[in-house]
Amino acid sequence: MNIGERLEEARKRKGISLREAAEAIKIRTDFLAAFEKDDFGFNLPDVYKQGFLRTYAKYLGIDDNQIVIDYQAKMQTLSRSNFLKKDIKEEEGQTTGTPQRQKVLGKSFALFKENKNAQLKIGIGLVVVLFILFIGIFAFTRGGSNENKPREITIQSTSSIGLAIFKYDSPTATGVRAYYGFLDPNAPAQSNSPTQSSKNQSFTLTQGQFLEIECGKPEYFSAIKIQENGKDIAIDKAKIEGTKYRIQ
Repeated sequence: MNIGERLEEARKRKGISLREAAEAIKIRTDFLAAFEKDDFGFNLPDVYKQGFLRTYAKYLGIDDNQIVIDYQAKMQTLSRSNFLKKDIKEEEGQTTGTPQRQKVLGKSFALFKENKNAQLKIGIGLVVVLFILFIGIFAFTRGGSNENKPREITIQSTSSIGLAIFKYDSPTATGVRAYYGFLDPNAPAQSNSPTQSSKNQSFTLTQGQFLEIECGKPEYFSAIKIQENGKDIAIDKAKIEGTKYRIQ
């Protein structure tokens, strides 16, 4: 049984209507109806969807942790599926007009073979590029580079706010939820439990990796403080996309 079927069965077993359940736990009836249809595509931040699912499952007397785990697995599967569909569409788009491009490239190559000066200039250009590349590699190996050093990112808040933090290995990779819960400056210490408040959250990022913070409201970002390798970094308000912000 999927998530929706389990919720609906538990509600009917309890002998209550959707309206009665909504009034009891203060969650909109249309949200609960969507949950029971196994439909999670409505416009609401993911952190709230998971919180509402957990509350509804507890109210119905079923395992709320398992419901949230199954929801996360379902969302990751859908995300991977959408990403693969996008790749397929892009590949199909790239094949459009291929014969015409080959015809143009063929004519260009024929003209290039006849033009000795062009061949000479390109040959000299390649030598210069290879020389510059060699110098760059030599300088890199001798002097080292800070770009490959891990980045220590610490996220905290000046007030208690709920958020989710996702970690990406690259711009094209699917994000993995690294933390979901509340940041609270009065909390005793860092915690990885979604059921407990955390004073801060720390992450180690290697080259190409980045974090994405998702809050309930855009104004919550004014309370968030970010440090990189012990130094404060300001949140660029122009780069806040709705309720999301990337640390790259």
